[in-house]
Amino acid sequence: MQITNIEELKARKYIEVDLPGWDIDDVFTCKLQRVNLLDLAAKGKIPNPLIGNVVELFQGKGPQPDSDDGLKTLNELSELFAEVTMVEPTFAEVNEAIGLTDAQKMVIYNFALKGVSAIEPFRSKSKSIGTSEHGKDVSKDTKPNNENKG
Repeated sequence: MQITNIEELKARKYIEVDLPGWDIDDVFTCKLQRVNLLDLAAKGKIPNPLIGNVVELFQGKGPQPDSDDGLKTLNELSELFAEVTMVEPTFAEVNEAIGLTDAQKMVIYNFALKGVSAIEPFRSKSKSIGTSEHGKDVSKDTKPNNENKG
């Protein structure tokens, strides 16, 4: 087995991600870095009111968005994760220019907790599977009914 080259590790530090944009067909491309929650806690970079919530994340429990407090906590955590993961542009730059949408925050939040697998749906465009064939029970002699088209 070959030892991993340090340059390969450096190349993995940042990941370019396509997030949902501000409009329906819009895409926001940014550079994110992986987050290490233990490191952030050890360096005192997690605000005291959120420490308990971060500990719960390690226990597999996250804030439940079923109350005002749960929504507030979820927003605070998503902004914390956006701040520590966004490299280019930074969270501060985007916040100053336009601010992140809830959808963007949630994608970054999931990326921080689950890694790259959480953003896979946003990284590739879905492909058409083509037209579907009639089922076995549909007669080949069936003709389209144009009466209901309007």
